[in-house]
Order: sequence, then C-alpha cells, then structure tokens
Amino acid sequence: MIGLGASYTLAMADKLKYIAFAVLVIATSCAVPRAGIIMPDGSTVYTLHPRLEFVDDQRQTVSSIRDPRGVLLIIAAIPGEIYGEVRRDSIIQLIHARPNSLFLLDLGKMTPDVNRMASSLRTDFAAMGLIVTPPNTRFARIATLAEDEETKTGFGGVGFLDSSSREGLILVYVDRACTITGTQHLMGDNRQFDVTLRHPGFHWIRLAGTGTKSVLLTDSDGVQDIIYSISQP
Repeated sequence: MIGLGASYTLAMADKLKYIAFAVLVIATSCAVPRAGIIMPDGSTVYTLHPRLEFVDDQRQTVSSIRDPRGVLLIIAAIPGEIYGEVRRDSIIQLIHARPNSLFLLDLGKMTPDVNRMASSLRTDFAAMGLIVTPPNTRFARIATLAEDEETKTGFGGVGFLDSSSREGLILVYVDRACTITGTQHLMGDNRQFDVTLRHPGFHWIRLAGTGTKSVLLTDSDGVQDIIYSISQP
C-alpha cells in the first residue's frame, strides 16, 4: 500500500509512560483551541468516525487472517515530516477497536498534543525536495499504527483510505495556512506534492497514482467516509 503506515509494537511500559505523560500535559493543553477539518460548506468537523477494516493489496475489504478479537489503534504525531519514523514519545491516542466497526477519532481532543509536537520542516526532508511555504509553518503528520490486543503483535501496512475511491489519505495538522510542494523519491516511488492548505488545523492529503511508481499528493478536505485500513500480508 503506497505511502501508508508502518508496523509497530507498543510495550506495556511505553503505554504506561504515555498515560503518565498525558496527565502531565493536561494543565498546559487548555490554552490551545481545538482544531478540526473545515469542510467545503464552511462547517468544521471535530470528530471522525472511521471504520476499521482489513484490506488486500487492491485495498478491498477482506477477513483478517489472524482474526483478532480486538485491535489497539495507536495514533501518533510525526513532527516536521510527511514520511518519517514514529517515536515512542509522540503517541497521542490509544483506541480500542474491533474489525468492521466504527470508532471515534477526536481531533479536538488531540489538538493540544499535536500542536505542541508540530515543528517546521526537518532539514533532511527539505533536502529531498519537499518545500513548505511559509518556511516557518509548524506541521505534523498523524501516524496510524495498530497491534493485536491479545498477542500484542504489531500490524504492518496501516493507513487511512477514502471509502469510495479506495485512495490513500494522510491526515496532517498545520499551525497556519501553507502550501506543500516539490517531489520526493521514496521507496522507489516519485511522490509529487501539490498541496494547498488554506487554514490552520487538520487536513486530508490524498494519494492518487498517476502512473507506474508515480504518486500525486493533493489536498482533499471534502472526504467524509473514512476507512482505517490494515493491509493483509
């Protein structure tokens, strides 16, 4: 699955650290207004209700080979990057979900943590062709991870999909209006960015294939029917 998540296993100690850290930042998070996704009609969506699904290599829904009783969804922030590694101190939400069911993703609730972690473009990625304007824009990608609640084994190939088109989606947060442009060469693909984000807050970026090993990334805030997908091996 092009451009979607990574595999990750969250140890119990890390979960406890996350909970303790969340308690510590409550006092400082109140000053940050909640953010959401501004829809084409001008309304703001502060909560999402994605559907958890297992998918094949064509992104079509399938039954899970492992048939987990429950899945732990791990939501994290990747500051200053679109493609990057998830650090253990960047986890912002843990969500218990079941396959083929909806779950709540509260953008307003995660705003303070994401805003605190967001940063300007990292220099290593800027060198690879990504351009963010204005350059002092602080942003973060919302990373999508998952593990089997019973076995604690991480799943690979985790990411958001548009339910209708089955195209990949990336959720990002920015602290101001900005553009993201340029071309990156990652994992054998050419990824061309043509993204205009017209307000601070959360936004969807769509990944559309334009040819062999070529992906166009564009802004796509109108999408509403979301799948949180886990790719089967």
